[in-house]
Amino acid sequence: MDASATTCSHVYCQNGLFYDAEPLRTHAQCQHCRKDSETNATLALKRCTGCFIDAYCSEECQQAAWKDHKDACKYHSSQLRAQAEKIAQNPAAWPELTEWVAIHHDAFMNATLARYLKVCEEQPDTPFARVAAKNFLFLTVPYKKDSSLPAEDRFMLFAARLSRKNDPFTYFFDEYVSAGRKAAIEKGKLDYGDAYAGTGSFLVWAMYGPGQGVPFVRHFSVDEARARAKPACCDPLDYVNEHIAHVELHYERWK
Repeated sequence: MDASATTCSHVYCQNGLFYDAEPLRTHAQCQHCRKDSETNATLALKRCTGCFIDAYCSEECQQAAWKDHKDACKYHSSQLRAQAEKIAQNPAAWPELTEWVAIHHDAFMNATLARYLKVCEEQPDTPFARVAAKNFLFLTVPYKKDSSLPAEDRFMLFAARLSRKNDPFTYFFDEYVSAGRKAAIEKGKLDYGDAYAGTGSFLVWAMYGPGQGVPFVRHFSVDEARARAKPACCDPLDYVNEHIAHVELHYERWK
């Protein structure tokens, strides 16, 4: 299905966007000094070689950030990264996942937000912040085990669903979704101030072997304007495969 092919007259639907507001975007950013690629075109960042998630513009910034970063880094490297390497029998298994998620992050983030907006339409008495706190997008992605593929193609999106915390199908993952959420909320309040509306999450279940996988969770915050946006007529989850298959087109649309 081509999710952008719709018979409605909404411009945002016709353009294959998730909702009728400026999409959320992320920019490569130093996790200490907060320099980003949007305002610094020549910014060169290096990922932490422990967790392969946070990135820094200099050794000085990385060292200065270590006090706040070390617990999350040790958690990702000693548990999730080690588990991924063991299952896949490939030391690149975890770095390739974090890079793949970074490439497709905006699509997953906006799909999650759009699904929250659908729930808000269906449950108008439920505040956006509660919807975001109680639900997360669950993505199942098998590992292709082929490092010769471009970074954006090393995993395949198999399924996507919006899961509610304590859902019998995904309750096992609730603890992973909760990890790091408090810090993400604080960052969202700092970024948006009085316009802060809530913090959402998506979880990528990377399948490195039959029935064996590793979870990777990302949190993001939303401002009041986007929390009141109108979602596209199509189910936002229908857009995800199209955006994965046409990642270059995806970026072109959102420039």
